Amino acid sequence: MLAVLSITYLPFSLHNFYLGYYGRGVLAIALLLVGIACFALGLGGLFLGGTTLEVIAYVVGVALLLGWAFWQLSDLLRIITGHLTPRDGEYTPKKTVPGPAGLPSR
Repeated sequence: MLAVLSITYLPFSLHNFYLGYYGRGVLAIALLLVGIACFALGLGGLFLGGTTLEVIAYVVGVALLLGWAFWQLSDLLRIITGHLTPRDGEYTPKKTVPGPAGLPSR
């Protein structure tokens, strides 16, 4: 379930908030937004005869976005393998509900 959340809402880093890592979630969103801003600023400058500063912004934006993507991919792999656990402990196991007498539980 958490892997699906991580894949579908990857840009928002909702899996970090769900697991209790609020600081990491905010940092991931900030990294994404700053990366997009630098990338867009630099990309616009490259097409309009940009200055050295705009080329640097483009390179920084690409580096930030690649770092963010690697971070999210590593989080996804750690969730799938069970190495990224909630901040305050382990995942809660699903409780079984006993069935009526003589019938197996669900």
